[in-house]
Amino acid sequence: MEKKILFVDDDRDVLRIYKALALHRGYVPCCALSGDEALHIMANDHVRVFCVDLLMPGMDGFELCRRIKEIDPCTCVYAVSGYADGHNPEDFHNVGFDGFFGKPACWDMLFNAIRDAFEKITQLEQQNGDVCAGQASPAA
Repeated sequence: MEKKILFVDDDRDVLRIYKALALHRGYVPCCALSGDEALHIMANDHVRVFCVDLLMPGMDGFELCRRIKEIDPCTCVYAVSGYADGHNPEDFHNVGFDGFFGKPACWDMLFNAIRDAFEKITQLEQQNGDVCAGQASPAA
């Protein structure tokens, strides 16, 4: 499995940092500036790990996570945001996030979680076969 990560953030500078760190660790980074762009990339590319900002214009990170999990429940989606005020861990769990990291993120912790996510996805694919091997198309 190619280890692609889709980073979704409306800040280009943050995306440049994610991209450089992911490349340095041997991952294939993809970047999106919005939830709609992320869904478009997901529809055209096989991405299984996502790091999503919560506050973005248009679709927020909670809605994006919900849509990603509807399309492909075998993905791992992490919230990475400086704005978690007013939300408790149950809010993140209920929408489908696999974890939350505050900004500025501890890069080692984030990339350890990403490594674990790829291991989890590999196990799910082995256990569930076709359910996780392919990706459904997003609803328009």
